[in-house]
Order: sequence, then C-alpha cells, then structure tokens
Amino acid sequence: MKKYYEELYEQGVMRLRMFNQYSNKLIERFPDIKILLETKMEMIYKIWNELEGRFIGYLDEDFDRIIQGLFI
Repeated sequence: MKKYYEELYEQGVMRLRMFNQYSNKLIERFPDIKILLETKMEMIYKIWNELEGRFIGYLDEDFDRIIQGLFI
C-alpha cells in the first residue's frame, strides 16, 4: 500500500510541475492574463500543500529519499 501512495505522490508532483510550466508559457504568450493565472496557481499550490501535509502522515522515514529522487 505504501508503494501506491508513493507513486500517487510522484504523479501529483509531476503534474504540478507540468501545470506550472504550462501556466508560465501561457503568461509568456498572453501577458494580459498574468494576474488571473498567478491567482489560480496560488490557489492550486495552497490546495496541494494541504493535501501534501495530510499525505506525509502515510509515509515513513523513506519520505526524504522520495523527495530527493523527485527533484533531481
């Protein structure tokens, strides 16, 4: 079950990164919507941080290893 949660977390981090890159590209292409996109991104990061805080409780001491592997 732990492996499932680790994979789910990895997928979430990857999607968040991709969404952030996509929003940056949209801002480059359509600078008029920068404030709107930044506001939406702040909301998404807030929700992600809340979910992440709850999720961490399901992982054990290997969490640091998982995080390092995601951001290398």
